[in-house]
Amino acid sequence: MKTIFLILLVAAGLSVPFTRGTTVITTTQAMPSPTPAKTSPSSSSYVIAVQNSERVRGQLEKIIEMGRSVVAANCAGDETMIIRFVGRDNIEIKQPMTANKQDLNDALDNLYIGPGQAAIIDAAYLSIESIKDAKDGNKKALILITNGTDLNSHYNEKQLVSLALESKVPIYAVGFVSDLATGTGYLAKGIQAKAKGFLERLTAETGGKVFFPKSSAELADIGKQLHFSLRAEINDQCR
Repeated sequence: MKTIFLILLVAAGLSVPFTRGTTVITTTQAMPSPTPAKTSPSSSSYVIAVQNSERVRGQLEKIIEMGRSVVAANCAGDETMIIRFVGRDNIEIKQPMTANKQDLNDALDNLYIGPGQAAIIDAAYLSIESIKDAKDGNKKALILITNGTDLNSHYNEKQLVSLALESKVPIYAVGFVSDLATGTGYLAKGIQAKAKGFLERLTAETGGKVFFPKSSAELADIGKQLHFSLRAEINDQCR
C-alpha cells in the first residue's frame, strides 16, 4: 500500500482533516510576515515663529498678513503653533498647537512690536524643541517670518542646523528684507545681503525653502507655495 506524506505548515492554529493510511508530518515554522509598507505623513504639525522687534515695525502689517496666508492654506488635520519673539529673553508661545484657524488668526492679529534686538536663532532653536515631539506621523516644520538680522542669540547657526537635522524639522523662511536697504551706500546693501544669505543658508541646509516677498500681492501665493513644499512627502495634496 502506498503511503502518502503530507507536509503541513502550521500557522495561526489551522489544521486539515486526514484519512486512514495518510501519514502527516507537521512543522511549527511560521509563514513569513509581509514587510509593512512605509507610510507617508498625512498631515503637518508646524510652528510659525514671528519676529516682533523694533526693526520690523514698518513691516508688521505685512508680517501678520503673511502668517494669516500660511494658516489659510492649512489642510484638514494640519496643526499650527504661533511663537512671537524679540530678544533671547522675550520668546513666547502666543497660540499652542491647534488646528483651529480662528484661534491662530486671533493670535496673529494680537502680535505687537517690543523693544530689544532680534534673537532669530534662539527663537528658531526653541521652536524646534517645541515641535520635535508633536503628533506622531505628522510632517514637522518651522516657518520663520523675519527680516533675517540676528543680533541677540545665545545659540549659533551651526547649533541650530544640527538640531533641525537631528529632529528632522526643515526650516522655511519668509524674509522681509526690503526695509534693510532703505539707507544709502555699501553698508545698507551689505546688511540686506547678509540677512538674505543667512536665511538662504539656514533653509538650504535643513531642507527648507526661503521666500523674499516684494509686495503684499505676493503673500497669499507664498502661503500656498509654503504648504506645497511642506507637503511634498504627503500623499494627499489638499486644495
